[in-house]
Amino acid sequence: MAKKKSDKETEPKKVSTKRFSAFLKNETTHFVIGLISVIFAVYLLLAFTSFFFTGAADQSILDNQQPGELMQRRRMKRPLM
Repeated sequence: MAKKKSDKETEPKKVSTKRFSAFLKNETTHFVIGLISVIFAVYLLLAFTSFFFTGAADQSILDNQQPGELMQRRRMKRPLM
């Protein structure tokens, strides 16, 4: 015969689910998540703006090289072991 699960075994899941739900509905949690989102958005704005102004200069370094020149530069910059 199979054992029946007691109410005490299923109750902790309900309590933890309720606590997690309450955590997500908390106004402080909304504020912190919103603040992190805004900071991340400002970071991305700066990164994309920087790319628009310096991306062409970075790409010109790669476009104006002879085949194998980039590999030679990498080897020269490696420290000796």
